[in-house]
Amino acid sequence: HAIDATGRYVMCSNYGGGSWCMHPIAEDGSLVEMCDFRQHEGSGPTPRQSSPHPHSINISADNRYVHIADLGMDEIVAYRLDLEAGKLVDHGTTHAAPGAGPRHFAFHPNNRYGYLINEIGNTITVYTHDAAAGTLSEIQDISTIPDDFEGDTFTATLRFGAGGRFLYGSNRGYHSIAIYTVAADGRLTLLGFEKVPDTPRDFNLDLTGRYLYSGGHSTDVVVIFGVNQETGLLTLTGAQLEVPSPVCMAFLNLD
Repeated sequence: HAIDATGRYVMCSNYGGGSWCMHPIAEDGSLVEMCDFRQHEGSGPTPRQSSPHPHSINISADNRYVHIADLGMDEIVAYRLDLEAGKLVDHGTTHAAPGAGPRHFAFHPNNRYGYLINEIGNTITVYTHDAAAGTLSEIQDISTIPDDFEGDTFTATLRFGAGGRFLYGSNRGYHSIAIYTVAADGRLTLLGFEKVPDTPRDFNLDLTGRYLYSGGHSTDVVVIFGVNQETGLLTLTGAQLEVPSPVCMAFLNLD
């Protein structure tokens, strides 16, 4: 889900049903009756892509456009956010590689680049972002796993570190976090892999950026790494949390 910058609307993706919905947010924080809905239509070449599967929803920094990564359609579908009408208006489509299976998308903190982690293809695709036009143009596609890995594996989450100088992406199967440097032109260079407890469906950096928490979905544990702010590399702290099937992690700023 995503909440627009004015706090007036929340948008949610329905992975299994292949749709998204939009709800106004009341002053008390409760949700008002749905004001917009869209059923995606399309498919991809792999068995898991027989129907649409919208996954992540991302709103541009200027609160004008909404980008939805659809795993089943191999597309990032863009909409213009109409706050007055409470609607998402068709804006365009960015195609991923056939069979890639787009999962999570994120804008770089500088808003000049976008990054898409592909669940089936085990890659991260880098785009330049024309914020004024609300469009994406591909410039790189890079693997999240070693060239010699054999077996089934699927990506999950991507997160930025050190103000956008590093990017992290998780692999389920080759249970690890891939670590990249982000160049001035947005392109990625692989630094290496950090092994983590099985099935890192989600991980996140704390609000200081000094620690990374990786959840082992199938191992009921969250392990904590120290993050080197200069190199981007991770070091186990020895601390961990026992959590049943961790699947999503978020930090709350109480300041």
